[in-house]
Amino acid sequence: AAAAAAAQKRKEEEDALYEELKEIDTSIHRTDRSGSILTISHTSGTIVTKGEEICIVSKFFLAMVRIFGEDKVTDNSYSIKAKRDGKLFFLKTASESVSKEDAIALVVDPNWTQEQAFAWYKKYKAKLPLFDKLKKQREKSKK
Repeated sequence: AAAAAAAQKRKEEEDALYEELKEIDTSIHRTDRSGSILTISHTSGTIVTKGEEICIVSKFFLAMVRIFGEDKVTDNSYSIKAKRDGKLFFLKTASESVSKEDAIALVVDPNWTQEQAFAWYKKYKAKLPLFDKLKKQREKSKK
């Protein structure tokens, strides 16, 4: 029974850690693949709602960047949408090159200043690989 209790405790601790990391991941918006930031849909410090587009990332580096442009998203680009409501701060700028998994933007507590948001990011960004690992494990175990 002790082994079962220990396993249960470990699972609970892992679940708690996963929930904490998921909260962090919800605030940090990362790229799916390498490319460059094509358009930024808001200025830093704007309040956004969950599901709202915050930027478009192009799979290829495009020298000409159209900020607030009306150009349609093509197959060569994809949209990054806010994963939660909050205040948006960009970590990257338009036309900047990005690598897969790069953090592009933060969506945080609306009352935070940019300094608070960046300090929070510095503190937690190292935990993202652990979150990705736990997420992969969970997706495997669900199948």
